[in-house]
Amino acid sequence: MYSMKIAALLLVGMAMAAMSVGALANGEDCNIKEVVGQTWLATGTVTDVDGQTFYMQGKDNNSYKIDTHKAEIMIGEVKVEHYLLKAGDTVRVYGTVGDGCKINASRVRIFTAEELSSGVLPEGAGPAKEVKIIIEKDTEPGCAPCGNQWRGRGLITYIDYLAKRLKVQTPAGHYTIDIGNVPLIYGATIIGLAQLNQGDAVKISGNIVGVNEVQAQTIRVTRSRSEAENSLPLTPASVAGLIEQVDYPSFTFRMRTENSELVISVDEDTVIQRQLTRISMLDLKPGMRVKMTGYGSPGTGYAAQHIQIISAP
Repeated sequence: MYSMKIAALLLVGMAMAAMSVGALANGEDCNIKEVVGQTWLATGTVTDVDGQTFYMQGKDNNSYKIDTHKAEIMIGEVKVEHYLLKAGDTVRVYGTVGDGCKINASRVRIFTAEELSSGVLPEGAGPAKEVKIIIEKDTEPGCAPCGNQWRGRGLITYIDYLAKRLKVQTPAGHYTIDIGNVPLIYGATIIGLAQLNQGDAVKISGNIVGVNEVQAQTIRVTRSRSEAENSLPLTPASVAGLIEQVDYPSFTFRMRTENSELVISVDEDTVIQRQLTRISMLDLKPGMRVKMTGYGSPGTGYAAQHIQIISAP
C-alpha cells in the first residue's frame, strides 16, 4: 500500500511538471509576449530553414519560429507559388501567435534587392512598433494611441461584391477593406452592399489585419459618387515632375513639380511605361522625370492611371 502511494505521488508530480513545461511554452522563457491567437507582424532576417518552418532574427534581436504551412509567399507585391526561403532573406511576416512559442504565418513578404537598396524597410524594433508603421497616417483626431485600430477616409476605387471587399484610395495610399457583415450606413439609413459604387466617399474604422489591410468595424458613406464627382479627389489631373522618394510597400511615391510636392498612389491597374515598354512599380527610382495622369488634388494626393517616364538619371 505504501509503495502504491509513492507511485501515485510520483505520477502526480510528473503530471504537474509536464503542466509547468507546457505553461512556460508561451511564458517567461518565450520571446513572444503576445497572447496565443493575437495577430503578429514583424520584419527580420531568415537565419535557418527547416521545410515549411523557418527561424527569423527580428529587428528586436530575438529569434522567432515561423510556420508557413498556410502562408502565401510574396516577392515584393507579387504572389509566388514555388519559392524556397533561404538564410539571409529579409522578410516581413504577418500571422497569429500559436502554441509552442511560434508564429503561424498567413503571409510572408520577401523584400527584393531593389527594395533593400532603396532603404524601404520600416524603422522600429519588434512587432508592436511594426504595427504602428502600417496604421493609416490620416487617422481621426485622438487615434494616435489606438494600437492596431485604424480610422480613415477615402474614395472607393474597386468593389468585390462576392468577397465583400473594398479598395479605398486614402491620402496615405490604397487600402483593402474587408467588410464582412458590417452594416453600411448612409445618412441615417442602413444600405446594402449592392448600393455602393466606385467613387463613393467613405469613412471607415476597423482593425489592421495586414499590410494596408483593414477589417472594418464601421463603414459610413459620407458622399455618394454623384456628389463626389464634383469634389476635388476625382478631379482629373496631368502633371510632370521629378521623383524624389519611392515607398514600394505602400505603392506610393513623392514627386516634385515646379510649384509643389505631390504624393502619387499606384495600384495594379496603373500603366507605367518607359518609351513603349511597360514596366513595374519597382522600376521607378528617385531622380526620374515622369508625367502622371490620373485624378486627385494636392490636399488628398493623386491616384495614377498612367505614368510615362520622360527621362532617367
